[in-house]
Parts: sequence; structure tokens; C-alpha cells
Amino acid sequence: TINDGEMTNKGIEFMIGWNDRIKDGAFKDFGYNVGFFITKNKNELVKYGSTQYGYRGEHETPYLIYEEGGTYGQYYMYEALGIYESDAQVATSEYNGYKIAPIDASVQAGDIIYRDVNGDGIIDDDDRLKFDGYYEKFNYTINLGFDWKGFDFSAMLQGRAGRKTYDRGYMGFGRVPFVQGSAPTKDYVANMWTPENPVGAKNPRMYMLGDQVYRNNVNSTFYLKNSSFLRLKNLTVGYTIPKNITQKIGVQKFRVYFSGDNLATATKFDGLDPERNAGNYGVNYPLSRICSFGINLQF
Repeated sequence: TINDGEMTNKGIEFMIGWNDRIKDGAFKDFGYNVGFFITKNKNELVKYGSTQYGYRGEHETPYLIYEEGGTYGQYYMYEALGIYESDAQVATSEYNGYKIAPIDASVQAGDIIYRDVNGDGIIDDDDRLKFDGYYEKFNYTINLGFDWKGFDFSAMLQGRAGRKTYDRGYMGFGRVPFVQGSAPTKDYVANMWTPENPVGAKNPRMYMLGDQVYRNNVNSTFYLKNSSFLRLKNLTVGYTIPKNITQKIGVQKFRVYFSGDNLATATKFDGLDPERNAGNYGVNYPLSRICSFGINLQF
């Protein structure tokens, strides 16, 4: 076996910050700081040889492609366009201006609609497409802080943009109903196709053994989710009691504070955590929200 290839990595980082203290006026001695950091990286397979594929899922269908001229890993799968509303729609060959076809003969209302890229009436290997999002476009961090009259405040926000997560894993743990005995989520039930609510369904019809239904679990953009986010990674608020009070009891510094990690997240991702990637068996354990109170004493 010979491992031979060439890959380039290019990136850019930019950082800017400002800190100051007001010298007079109503807010005299008010100190503040703000910082912004952003980074962007891109890789390219310059020399790789024959095209290779990455597989995930019990049906062993590709979801990644590795080829010269592309990034080291690019999503490669069927394009999901929606959910069939009726059996009559299954028999049609066009949906919102795209050619479509059932992926097999068992497709019925409530199943996923796949794009028939070459228009031959069959969904097969020739209908897979490449999709961006395996790597984020950029990451960024924002730092804020101030101190005044014994009070202090600091916050760090962290985010990324342009990232998509394949939120299904090997067998759909946490995403597909009844896999390994897991109950469907409230969101799945509230937004799934039913004969009573066939229009605008977000999720396919429910099957008792959903992990065995190939037509709805083949690797496709149905499970490709926007995982861009902005998260409040840390927030700390404190108060330091004036020295002329604490020194009377032999304490040079007495500070009480509250600190919180992962307190809030702004995202369109509907899984457990946009920051934790889906593993081989579904989703990794989400980050914990941590709140703590403390006292700093210096004698």
C-alpha cells in the first residue's frame, strides 16, 4: 500500500481590539474593552489519484466524496426535495421545477422525494450531487468587558458560519424513530406526514422499524442540517467590596461573582447541539450548561 497525495491549506486570521477608561464625567473610571477575532481556512486536494468515497449508514451508500480539485471531503448524496403528499404525487415526474422519481417500487405518500438529476426516471448512483458545508466558511469570537465602581463584567461569544452537519449517523440514533428502542421526538411527531395532515410535512411518515426503510434512510440532504451558530460561551459578573470595608476584617480583596458557560445559543440547527458533530451512531452528548457562584478572598 502506498499513501501518496498532496493537499494545500490556506487561511487568514484577523483580530482587532480596543480597551479604554473614561477619565472624567458621569462615568469617570469606567473601563471597557471589546475584541473581535475571525479565521477562515480552505483546503484543496491537489493530488489524490482516483476518486474515493466516504460511506455511512447500514445501507452503505456514499455521503462524502474525495477527488482532486475539491476539498478533503465534500458531501455527496441524493438531493431531498420534500415529502410526497399523496400517492397520486408519487406517480408524477416533476416537483417545483425539478425532475423526480421514486427511489424504489415501495414508495408511497409520506416518503421523501428525491431529485432525478439526469431525468431518466430512476434514482441511482448517477443522481448523487456534491454539496458544500463539510467545512465552515469561517469561525469567529467576540469578547466584551467592563469594570466600574467595583462591578466587573465579561462575556465571550463564539460562532461559526457556513457549516452543515449530516445529522443522522450510522443508524439514525436520536433522529429516526424506534432505532434501538428510542421513542420519536415531540418535534418528529408534531411535524410528520399523516393522512390527516399531508401538506407541508417536515418529517416522513412513521414506520415501526424506521431504520430498515431504505427509501427514507438512504444518505441524502434530508439529514444535512445547517449547523451555523452563535453561542454565549461564557458570561461572568462580579462585585468587589471596597477595600476600606474589607480591610477592617483583615481582607485585602473580597469579590463575589457569577459565571455561566454555554448559557444561550442562536442557531437554525434542530438537533441536540450544533457545535458537537454527529458521530457514527447519531449525535454526541451535547455540551452542558454550567452555572457557578463563587467568592475570591485575598488576605
